[in-house]
Amino acid sequence: MINLQNPTIPNPLEAIEVDKAVYELQLLLDTKLDWLTNSFGRAYRFLDKNGKKMYFPEVYKGGSNFSYTRVTPDNDKKGTCFFVVGKEEVFDYEPHQKNFLKYNLGILFWVNLKKINEGLLQNEIFTQNLIRDVRRVLTTQGGAKGYSFKLKSVEREFKEIYKEFTLNEEEDYLRAPYSGFRFNIELLVREDCGVVSYNPQEALVNNLSIEEKLVILGSLDFSNPIVFNSLTVEQKIDLGI
Repeated sequence: MINLQNPTIPNPLEAIEVDKAVYELQLLLDTKLDWLTNSFGRAYRFLDKNGKKMYFPEVYKGGSNFSYTRVTPDNDKKGTCFFVVGKEEVFDYEPHQKNFLKYNLGILFWVNLKKINEGLLQNEIFTQNLIRDVRRVLTTQGGAKGYSFKLKSVEREFKEIYKEFTLNEEEDYLRAPYSGFRFNIELLVREDCGVVSYNPQEALVNNLSIEEKLVILGSLDFSNPIVFNSLTVEQKIDLGI
Protein backbone atom coordinates (compact mmCIF):
# COMPACT_ATOMS: atom_id res chain seq x y z
CA MET A 1 0.00 0.00 0.00
CA ILE A 2 3.06 2.29 -0.05
CA ASN A 3 2.30 4.35 -3.14
CA LEU A 4 2.99 8.06 -2.64
CA GLN A 5 6.47 8.04 -1.07
CA ASN A 6 7.74 11.61 -1.55
CA PRO A 7 6.74 12.85 -5.00
CA THR A 8 7.94 16.32 -5.92
CA ILE A 9 4.84 18.36 -6.80
CA PRO A 10 5.60 21.82 -8.23
CA ASN A 11 3.81 24.88 -6.89
CA PRO A 12 1.51 26.51 -9.47
CA LEU A 13 2.92 29.75 -10.85
CA GLU A 14 -0.18 31.36 -12.36
CA ALA A 15 -3.06 29.82 -10.42
CA ILE A 16 -6.35 31.66 -10.98
CA GLU A 17 -9.98 31.20 -9.92
CA VAL A 18 -10.68 27.67 -8.63
CA ASP A 19 -7.03 26.60 -8.99
CA LYS A 20 -5.99 29.56 -6.86
CA ALA A 21 -8.59 28.74 -4.20
CA VAL A 22 -7.54 25.08 -4.11
CA TYR A 23 -3.89 26.11 -3.78
CA GLU A 24 -4.64 28.42 -0.86
CA LEU A 25 -6.74 25.78 0.92
CA GLN A 26 -4.02 23.19 0.32
CA LEU A 27 -1.37 25.40 1.92
CA LEU A 28 -3.71 26.33 4.78
CA LEU A 29 -4.29 22.69 5.70
CA ASP A 30 -0.62 21.85 5.22
CA THR A 31 0.36 24.63 7.61
CA LYS A 32 -2.27 24.19 10.34
CA LEU A 33 -2.67 20.41 10.68
CA ASP A 34 0.38 18.85 12.32
CA TRP A 35 -0.84 15.31 11.52
CA LEU A 36 -1.05 16.03 7.78
CA THR A 37 2.16 14.73 6.18
CA ASN A 38 1.23 15.54 2.58
CA SER A 39 -1.38 17.94 1.29
CA PHE A 40 -1.85 17.59 -2.47
CA GLY A 41 -3.79 19.87 -4.77
CA ARG A 42 -6.32 19.03 -7.42
CA ALA A 43 -6.58 15.40 -8.52
CA TYR A 44 -7.73 14.22 -11.93
CA ARG A 45 -9.74 11.13 -12.76
CA PHE A 46 -7.68 8.97 -15.08
CA LEU A 47 -8.30 5.52 -16.49
CA ASP A 48 -6.01 2.56 -15.89
CA LYS A 49 -6.71 -0.47 -18.09
CA ASN A 50 -5.38 -3.49 -16.24
CA GLY A 51 -7.77 -6.23 -17.23
CA LYS A 52 -10.72 -3.93 -16.51
CA LYS A 53 -11.43 -0.21 -16.41
CA MET A 54 -10.35 1.38 -13.13
CA TYR A 55 -10.36 5.11 -12.38
CA PHE A 56 -7.71 6.46 -10.01
CA PRO A 57 -6.99 9.96 -8.65
CA GLU A 58 -3.71 11.44 -9.87
CA VAL A 59 -2.10 14.85 -9.34
CA TYR A 60 0.09 16.61 -11.87
CA LYS A 61 3.87 16.42 -11.33
CA GLY A 62 4.82 18.41 -14.42
CA GLY A 63 8.41 18.32 -15.59
CA SER A 64 9.60 17.57 -19.09
CA ASN A 65 7.60 14.32 -19.10
CA PHE A 66 4.35 16.05 -18.07
CA SER A 67 3.83 13.24 -15.58
CA TYR A 68 1.32 12.48 -12.83
CA THR A 69 1.45 10.64 -9.50
CA ARG A 70 -1.31 8.48 -8.05
CA VAL A 71 -2.71 9.59 -4.69
CA THR A 72 -4.44 6.47 -3.45
CA PRO A 73 -4.00 5.60 0.28
CA ASP A 74 -0.42 5.32 1.48
CA ASN A 75 0.44 3.70 4.81
CA ASP A 76 3.85 5.29 5.42
CA LYS A 77 2.32 8.75 6.10
CA LYS A 78 0.43 10.12 9.08
CA GLY A 79 -2.14 11.72 6.81
CA THR A 80 -2.66 12.86 3.23
CA CYS A 81 -5.34 14.81 1.42
CA PHE A 82 -6.21 15.95 -2.08
CA PHE A 83 -8.98 17.91 -3.80
CA VAL A 84 -11.67 16.89 -6.28
CA VAL A 85 -13.26 19.75 -8.23
CA GLY A 86 -16.75 19.47 -9.67
CA LYS A 87 -18.22 21.29 -12.65
CA GLU A 88 -18.02 25.07 -12.95
CA GLU A 89 -21.28 27.03 -12.71
CA VAL A 90 -21.74 30.78 -13.01
CA PHE A 91 -23.53 32.02 -9.88
CA ASP A 92 -26.14 34.79 -10.32
CA TYR A 93 -24.74 35.77 -13.75
CA GLU A 94 -24.62 39.42 -14.81
CA PRO A 95 -23.15 40.49 -18.17
CA HIS A 96 -20.07 42.75 -18.21
CA GLN A 97 -19.36 41.96 -14.55
CA LYS A 98 -16.85 39.82 -12.72
CA ASN A 99 -19.21 37.08 -11.62
CA PHE A 100 -18.84 34.38 -9.01
CA LEU A 101 -18.12 30.83 -10.14
CA LYS A 102 -19.61 27.99 -8.09
CA TYR A 103 -18.06 24.55 -7.60
CA ASN A 104 -18.80 21.46 -5.57
CA LEU A 105 -15.43 20.75 -3.99
CA GLY A 106 -14.37 17.58 -2.21
CA ILE A 107 -11.37 17.37 0.13
CA LEU A 108 -10.44 13.71 0.63
CA PHE A 109 -8.40 12.65 3.66
CA TRP A 110 -6.76 9.32 4.40
CA VAL A 111 -4.87 8.75 7.65
CA ASN A 112 -2.79 6.19 9.50
CA LEU A 113 -4.09 6.53 13.07
CA LYS A 114 -1.24 4.45 14.46
CA LYS A 115 1.33 6.96 13.26
CA ILE A 116 -0.72 9.90 14.58
CA ASN A 117 -1.34 8.56 18.10
CA GLU A 118 -0.68 4.86 18.65
CA GLY A 119 -1.51 5.02 22.37
CA LEU A 120 -4.93 6.56 21.80
CA LEU A 121 -5.70 4.10 19.00
CA GLN A 122 -5.36 1.20 21.46
CA ASN A 123 -8.50 2.50 23.14
CA GLU A 124 -10.56 4.14 20.38
CA ILE A 125 -10.77 5.07 16.71
CA PHE A 126 -10.36 8.82 16.96
CA THR A 127 -11.23 9.84 13.37
CA GLN A 128 -13.80 12.34 14.64
CA ASN A 129 -11.02 14.26 16.41
CA LEU A 130 -9.29 14.73 13.06
CA ILE A 131 -12.55 15.78 11.40
CA ARG A 132 -12.97 18.39 14.14
CA ASP A 133 -9.41 19.66 13.49
CA VAL A 134 -10.13 20.14 9.78
CA ARG A 135 -13.50 21.76 10.46
CA ARG A 136 -11.95 24.24 12.90
CA VAL A 137 -9.23 25.24 10.44
CA LEU A 138 -11.66 25.70 7.55
CA THR A 139 -14.27 27.50 9.64
CA THR A 140 -11.99 29.91 11.48
CA GLN A 141 -9.17 30.46 8.99
CA GLY A 142 -10.42 29.45 5.54
CA GLY A 143 -11.58 31.91 2.93
CA ALA A 144 -9.55 34.78 1.52
CA LYS A 145 -10.14 37.69 -0.79
CA GLY A 146 -11.73 36.40 -3.97
CA TYR A 147 -13.35 33.22 -2.70
CA SER A 148 -15.63 31.87 0.01
CA PHE A 149 -17.24 28.53 0.82
CA LYS A 150 -19.82 26.69 2.88
CA LEU A 151 -19.24 23.34 4.56
CA LYS A 152 -22.00 21.02 3.37
CA SER A 153 -21.25 17.53 4.72
CA VAL A 154 -18.61 15.10 5.94
CA GLU A 155 -18.58 11.56 4.54
CA ARG A 156 -17.01 8.51 6.20
CA GLU A 157 -18.34 5.72 3.98
CA PHE A 158 -15.71 4.45 1.56
CA LYS A 159 -17.91 4.67 -1.55
CA GLU A 160 -18.85 8.26 -0.73
CA ILE A 161 -15.28 9.34 -0.03
CA TYR A 162 -14.00 8.02 -3.36
CA LYS A 163 -17.25 8.30 -5.32
CA GLU A 164 -15.56 9.65 -8.49
CA PHE A 165 -13.14 6.73 -8.58
CA THR A 166 -13.18 2.93 -8.64
CA LEU A 167 -10.87 2.06 -5.77
CA ASN A 168 -11.45 -1.42 -4.33
CA GLU A 169 -12.93 -1.36 -0.83
CA GLU A 170 -11.62 -4.90 -0.26
CA GLU A 171 -8.19 -3.39 0.40
CA ASP A 172 -9.33 -2.50 3.97
CA TYR A 173 -8.46 1.15 3.42
CA LEU A 174 -10.72 2.17 6.33
CA ARG A 175 -9.99 -0.64 8.78
CA ALA A 176 -7.92 0.37 11.83
CA PRO A 177 -5.23 1.60 11.99
CA TYR A 178 -6.35 3.25 8.74
CA SER A 179 -9.23 5.67 8.34
CA GLY A 180 -10.56 8.26 5.92
CA PHE A 181 -13.14 10.97 5.47
CA ARG A 182 -14.25 13.61 3.01
CA PHE A 183 -15.35 17.22 3.37
CA ASN A 184 -17.90 18.36 0.78
CA ILE A 185 -17.83 22.11 0.21
CA GLU A 186 -19.72 24.59 -1.94
CA LEU A 187 -17.05 26.97 -3.20
CA LEU A 188 -17.64 30.46 -4.63
CA VAL A 189 -14.75 32.05 -6.52
CA ARG A 190 -14.76 35.49 -8.08
CA GLU A 191 -14.01 35.44 -11.79
CA ASP A 192 -10.41 36.36 -12.71
CA CYS A 193 -9.27 36.15 -9.08
CA GLY A 194 -5.68 34.99 -9.10
CA VAL A 195 -3.30 36.31 -6.45
CA VAL A 196 -2.06 33.68 -3.98
CA SER A 197 -1.94 35.22 -0.50
CA TYR A 198 -0.04 32.41 1.25
CA ASN A 199 3.74 32.08 1.08
CA PRO A 200 4.45 28.43 0.13
CA GLN A 201 7.62 28.54 2.23
CA GLU A 202 5.49 29.10 5.35
CA ALA A 203 3.82 25.70 4.86
CA LEU A 204 6.47 23.77 6.79
CA VAL A 205 5.10 20.44 7.97
CA ASN A 206 5.90 19.63 11.59
CA ASN A 207 6.10 15.87 11.20
CA LEU A 208 8.65 15.38 8.40
CA SER A 209 11.18 12.60 8.69
CA ILE A 210 14.87 13.49 8.68
CA GLU A 211 15.11 12.33 5.06
CA GLU A 212 12.18 14.54 4.08
CA LYS A 213 13.70 17.51 5.89
CA LEU A 214 16.93 17.14 3.96
CA VAL A 215 15.16 16.73 0.60
CA ILE A 216 12.26 19.17 0.96
CA LEU A 217 13.40 21.74 3.50
CA GLY A 218 16.86 21.80 2.01
CA SER A 219 15.43 23.35 -1.15
CA LEU A 220 13.92 26.33 0.69
CA ASP A 221 15.42 29.78 1.03
CA PHE A 222 16.58 29.96 4.64
CA SER A 223 17.76 33.54 4.19
CA ASN A 224 14.06 34.34 4.48
CA PRO A 225 13.50 35.01 8.23
CA ILE A 226 9.95 33.59 8.06
CA VAL A 227 11.30 30.27 6.84
CA PHE A 228 14.27 30.23 9.23
CA ASN A 229 12.18 31.10 12.28
CA SER A 230 9.65 28.38 11.39
CA LEU A 231 12.25 25.66 11.96
CA THR A 232 12.62 23.87 15.26
CA VAL A 233 16.02 23.53 16.92
CA GLU A 234 16.11 19.88 15.87
CA GLN A 235 15.35 20.79 12.24
CA LYS A 236 18.15 23.35 12.21
CA ILE A 237 20.58 20.74 13.56
CA ASP A 238 19.47 18.16 10.99
CA LEU A 239 19.91 20.69 8.18
CA GLY A 240 23.22 21.99 9.51
CA ILE A 241 22.15 25.63 9.64
